[in-house]
Amino acid sequence: MNDLEALSGFQSCLGSAIEGWDKSTSSDCCNWTGVTCSDDHLPILGRRIVGLELDNKRLTGKVCESLAGLDQLKILNLSHNYLSGSLEDKIFRFYNLEILDLSNNEFTGTIAASIFEVSTLKILDLSQNHFYGEIPNIFGNSTSLQVLSLHGNDLSGNLPESVFQLHNLTELQLGDNGFSGKLNDGIGNLSNLVKLDISFNIFSGSLPDIFNSLGKLEHLYAASNNFTGHLPASLINSKSLMILNINNNSLDGLINLNCTAMVNLISIDLGSNFFQGPLPERLFTCWKLISINFSRNKFNSVIPSSYKNFQSLSYFSISNASIYNVSTALEVLQHCKNLSMVFLTMNFAEEEIPYQVNFQFKSLEVFVMANSQLRGKIPDWLSGCTKLQLLDLSWNNLWGTIPPWIGKLDFLFYLDLSNNSLSEEIPETLTELKEFKKEFNFSVVPILTFPVYTYREGSKGFKYKKMSNLRPSLVLSDNNLSGPIWPTFGNLKMLHVMDLKRNSLSGIIPKSFSGLKNLEKLDLSENKLSGSIPDSLLELHFLSNFNVSYNMLSGKIPSGGQFDTFPFSSFIGNKGLWGFNFFSSGVPKQHHSTSQVYPNINGQIIDFGLVFHLGTVTGFVISVTICFISGWVFQNAEEKKKER
Repeated sequence: MNDLEALSGFQSCLGSAIEGWDKSTSSDCCNWTGVTCSDDHLPILGRRIVGLELDNKRLTGKVCESLAGLDQLKILNLSHNYLSGSLEDKIFRFYNLEILDLSNNEFTGTIAASIFEVSTLKILDLSQNHFYGEIPNIFGNSTSLQVLSLHGNDLSGNLPESVFQLHNLTELQLGDNGFSGKLNDGIGNLSNLVKLDISFNIFSGSLPDIFNSLGKLEHLYAASNNFTGHLPASLINSKSLMILNINNNSLDGLINLNCTAMVNLISIDLGSNFFQGPLPERLFTCWKLISINFSRNKFNSVIPSSYKNFQSLSYFSISNASIYNVSTALEVLQHCKNLSMVFLTMNFAEEEIPYQVNFQFKSLEVFVMANSQLRGKIPDWLSGCTKLQLLDLSWNNLWGTIPPWIGKLDFLFYLDLSNNSLSEEIPETLTELKEFKKEFNFSVVPILTFPVYTYREGSKGFKYKKMSNLRPSLVLSDNNLSGPIWPTFGNLKMLHVMDLKRNSLSGIIPKSFSGLKNLEKLDLSENKLSGSIPDSLLELHFLSNFNVSYNMLSGKIPSGGQFDTFPFSSFIGNKGLWGFNFFSSGVPKQHHSTSQVYPNINGQIIDFGLVFHLGTVTGFVISVTICFISGWVFQNAEEKKKER
């Protein structure tokens, strides 16, 4: 079989055509898309194909045996497609292959053993597929392998001993599988490792004390396993380590990093473990540290005054870690001149937030101190945080008014003051927030080193890996706010979430809300709003969550557009509302020539003419109402469980 025949056979197994592969246009396959040929001409065979790179081509179908006819291949890249099926051993009879990348497809079955027998292979990437079973224990021939990536599959069992013979390996990525058992000490034989990722598996036992043998290791990811015990001595003295992530295990003891040795450490994540206090006093001597996550531990400690000396620190998260003395914490952290993101949620139980002070957080972009039952007012020193993009003080006991200066924060795009005791009117300055008016610029939004959790009712919350995944939001629900909803809110065209539920707001729903062109959620329920629902809201084409229940609204409910998708519970509790579209809830409308029946939102029937099927409709309304109130029918699909 020549190379052209091999390519034709490969193409015949695909479910989609490859643009640029057409014999009628070019008989020289070396000119086809993704094909690279050798420079030299061999007798009879001519130029041979040495590279086949068809990544991101939306390919479907299977990889069949004819591919093995390309026996001079050095590079085979079929990544980021929709290829499926299993990989047979006879496909991979390549003797010169150096790079094999089949990542991000739909392949399944066990991994063909022949892949691991290619002695020339340097990079093997089978990540993000559906391979299962154990890794074949035949790595002995793959002595040239430098990168082995198997993450994001369904592989299981122990790591085979032959993996520890890959002395040239620089990257070993095994995360997001089902590997189990203890982490073998043999991993210390991989002395050239730069990156090791074993996160999201079921490894157990203690971390092996082998890191003094891994003198080149810079990145260690071992999050979300079942590791126990203390941090091994060789790990806390690693001179090469730059990123250490052991989040979500069962490690305990003190955090006793030796910063004198760990001179290259820039990021550490020890969250969701059982580490105890006090917090390490000398941590600031890890002078390159940019990111620290100590959340969800039990330190029972104050933040040491020595942390004033952190000069490089940008991200600091210590939520739910039994930290006390909020005044000391803020006074210390203000001295970290590069600190841009601070997460202090679920600490300082029922303490009073400092108000009459002059804290200076000039670099602060994200400040989250939620769910701590903090007392006092929203402090004026936050007005000096002119770079703030996200402010979350929800689920506390803050009282007083919302300060008007919040509307002057030029970069604020996420504000959550919900579940407090704030009162009086919403300051009209909030309608002037610039980031809600202009096109959202993701290029200036900080990328998070660790996930962000935003607290929600019932110990649930949302988890965002990147700040850019946070939708521009104004959340003021569950307070004692009164007065009108300002018509100028309609100018906030980039607002995605507006939640004002469970307050005492009065007046009408402004017609100007039609200007909220990107609005996805509008919750005005459980207030004292009157008047009708403006027909102009039909112009909000992205609105998927709408609730005006339990107000004093009247008139006909708008029909058409998104309003045909909203459930009955969105309107219940308004005595004067009528015209709910039952067809959208799965119950056909009744058509009669002599009458028209409109169910009232309180479950009554308003009869214009003759009354038809009174008992059936009323019974249905009562049943649906009970289901919606109980939450049995519809649940918020966006809510995710918080990690412990």
